[in-house]
Amino acid sequence: MNSKIDYHILWKYFHSDLSEQDQQELDVWLKSSSKHRAYFENVKKKYSENNLVQYNPDMETAWRNINRSINKKRNIRWQISVAAGFLVIAGLALFFVLNQSRQIQPVPISDISFDPGISKATLVFENGSQVELEAQTDTVISNDEVLINNSNNVLNYQTKDKDQKITKKPKEIRYNTLIVPRGGEYDLVLTDGTTVKINSESILRYPVEFTGNSRNVELIGEAFFKVKSDAAKPFIISTGKHLTKVYGTTFNIKSYPEENETCTTLIEGHVTNSVVGGAEHELIPGHQSVFRKDNEVFETKKVNVNEFTSWSEGRFYFRNMSLEEMTKILARWYDVEFQFNNDETREIKFSGNLKRYENIQTILVKLSKTNEITFSAYENTIFLN
Repeated sequence: MNSKIDYHILWKYFHSDLSEQDQQELDVWLKSSSKHRAYFENVKKKYSENNLVQYNPDMETAWRNINRSINKKRNIRWQISVAAGFLVIAGLALFFVLNQSRQIQPVPISDISFDPGISKATLVFENGSQVELEAQTDTVISNDEVLINNSNNVLNYQTKDKDQKITKKPKEIRYNTLIVPRGGEYDLVLTDGTTVKINSESILRYPVEFTGNSRNVELIGEAFFKVKSDAAKPFIISTGKHLTKVYGTTFNIKSYPEENETCTTLIEGHVTNSVVGGAEHELIPGHQSVFRKDNEVFETKKVNVNEFTSWSEGRFYFRNMSLEEMTKILARWYDVEFQFNNDETREIKFSGNLKRYENIQTILVKLSKTNEITFSAYENTIFLN
């Protein structure tokens, strides 16, 4: 599954020249974020007005530069980060045209209202077909060996016969991918009994059924794992070059493509962290492993695990956190954008333990009571002053 979006795919869409594979890629990209869909509709509108042509050269050049840069740094073929970069650069070409006749009139904090995220995700099968899980509640999907049940916002994989003897013919490994967009989360139970809570703007790729001597999955974004113990088959999570090997453990991994750090926070059990082909670094409960992607250096430190896992229990736990870091978390969960008026505002620090499922206005009001920051909003952008 490839969820990158290429400018040329959009171009072929407008010229009715999409292949079946291009169409699948476009569909996944559109479903992964409401901002992708909004941008797509804006492009359609401008194209119909014949205003897009003059912007094509700059947009295409920008796309080529982004793609070349990202390919040097990442070798994950199914990244959503490319789409985000494309929106930032290519979107600039249309920004002034879309807003030149519209006067921005921000609303005060009393009128800011954005609902919290909900349980929603897209399940992508190996053949490219998709199921929107939010709309398909109490759904059972069956194949020869596995039952997939989607009920009560949990996607549950179960082998049909757990006592079935291993056949001489090895089973072909088939993968599914769960895409959780901004403003979403979803729970997953794998065939080995491992449970995963996947946070907003994240992707997990995993085998439909585990075979062989290890249990391997791939993660982009953030997820909270409770891995079923099996000493003979370690559970291995790949986040680019970073590997986490698990033997029966409760922990959190955060590794968003646009951030330089991969953080593994261990609550209980035993894990090791490493780069592909490198030495393993053991992590003990109550500690966090920080892997810096730019220089591939590991750092281990003792932490308050609640600060990094409370999201999985419906709370925001901020401890002396900069406003810039806080807004990254809030932006993904509420599917909004934040705009700072200056760099000093980004560095203001806050602490608090807040409910994750409340309207964002409740959080903004509490932050504004410090008298260090005020908020206003226009459409889906919140301004910090």
